[in-house]
Amino acid sequence: MLIGTRQNLQQLPEDMTINFLNETITPVSFAKDLGMTIDSYLTYDQHITNLISSCMNSLCQINRVKKCFDKEALTLIVSALVMNKMFYCSTVWSNTSSTNIKKLQLVQNFACRIITNIGKFDHISPGLRELNWLPVKEQLLLREAIMMYKCVNELAPHYLSDLFTKRSDIHQRDTRSHDSLQIPLYKTSAGQRSFHYRGVTLWNDVDIKCKKLDSLKTFKNELKRSMLEQIYK
Repeated sequence: MLIGTRQNLQQLPEDMTINFLNETITPVSFAKDLGMTIDSYLTYDQHITNLISSCMNSLCQINRVKKCFDKEALTLIVSALVMNKMFYCSTVWSNTSSTNIKKLQLVQNFACRIITNIGKFDHISPGLRELNWLPVKEQLLLREAIMMYKCVNELAPHYLSDLFTKRSDIHQRDTRSHDSLQIPLYKTSAGQRSFHYRGVTLWNDVDIKCKKLDSLKTFKNELKRSMLEQIYK
């Protein structure tokens, strides 16, 4: 599989092949690896399509038998079989298009309606608030922030932690941005969609009190609580 921008890849011949060890390799437009479907343009459109299909299939089956379970059990089942699947490896694909995020939000809405019995045409926010669920967009941001906490506090693999530089390591003066990270210089949209860039800009916006929390669990709970308050206030 060849990866690049549409403009660059469209300049390649359609019948392009690569010869390696007496074998002819034909490029594909997407491939699966560790449960992720990666496409040539890194849009993750195919991954989201597959993900929605799988999640909706599970939800439809759960919906048929939901009367057999109380609300607590139903919440656990949906969380285990659908929500965990939906957000698997989300820090990789969370830079996908807003259109894909909206499609995933519809899946989450359906899951919420199954658990809370909210009507098809009723507003979904009360149900999400009842379950303490962040909307998909905010849930993706929370997961990125958690990964950034791991990177900054050296709880992540070194190849990730080493990507980030604290401004305090560059500037010795004590300023308001002393606890922030140095923003990488990416001029292309592809660079600005990378976790390296997105993670830094997100981390710099996190409240300083949250950044200084000394455990990952406390950080996660406090940041989620703050985000829930902002969304459902």
